[in-house]
Amino acid sequence: SDKKSKVTVMKGVAIEEDGMRVAGVHINQLRMPLVGMFVSATILLVAVLSWKQKANPIRWREYAISVPAVTMAFSFLFILMTCSESFYKKNGKYANIVLFLWNFVGACLLTFIDPFTKTGNGYFASWMMVVCSAAALGLSANTFVSSVQGVGALVGLLAASVVVIIAISPYLGRNDLYRNESIYTITIASVTLAVLLAHLVKEKKMGQEKSGGIVAVVMLAFFAVLWLVLAGLTTFRGPFLTTGNGYFASWAGAAMACFAAMAAWKMKKQQQGGN
Repeated sequence: SDKKSKVTVMKGVAIEEDGMRVAGVHINQLRMPLVGMFVSATILLVAVLSWKQKANPIRWREYAISVPAVTMAFSFLFILMTCSESFYKKNGKYANIVLFLWNFVGACLLTFIDPFTKTGNGYFASWMMVVCSAAALGLSANTFVSSVQGVGALVGLLAASVVVIIAISPYLGRNDLYRNESIYTITIASVTLAVLLAHLVKEKKMGQEKSGGIVAVVMLAFFAVLWLVLAGLTTFRGPFLTTGNGYFASWAGAAMACFAAMAAWKMKKQQQGGN
């Protein structure tokens, strides 16, 4: 049967096999993260423009405006480019890498330093742009993702590692209450960063036929366990006892490590089935 399976989430919103439908408008899988990025950037722009705290003005208002404005412009351009899927995958992959880095640096500056240091619309919109751009990177970078299964999860884990390293650094003092937890955390995050970068380069060079071996599965499963321990330590014992960048990055890293391990296992099963 050519009839597509469909699950209705709420009135006017339904999930289909190849994407979702909102108010009768079909959004395929390739466009979903781009639409999410555009919506998140719009929310962030509104949050910046409506900032009214005179006692705590935004230090770099022009930059804070440029972060969502640039993302809105490029995500809209990419949505138009997806009208030709092959053209988008060929020409959008490198632009999506740049956009991911732009969103990631912007989110770090806006949530670590100023002005969205506490959870709220601006805070969540900043990081949702990063999440959506990582998803877009995984779906659009065809020549890259073809040889690295689950690249979106790996990029997410890399980003979580950087955020955790930045967030944990103030707690590394000799007399700090959470020094032992902090040493474990920064060690795992740093090793994850170094190993995954090497893994991505190696997998890219090897190609799809030779990638996704049992070593990759075991390595990513091991990292998943380490990150689950990290998240448990830092959010139950400290120092990330309340919501913030460190708290969310710890759990996001654990989730991304699990997703990456499952993607590697799926790739291994597919290769075994093809032999």
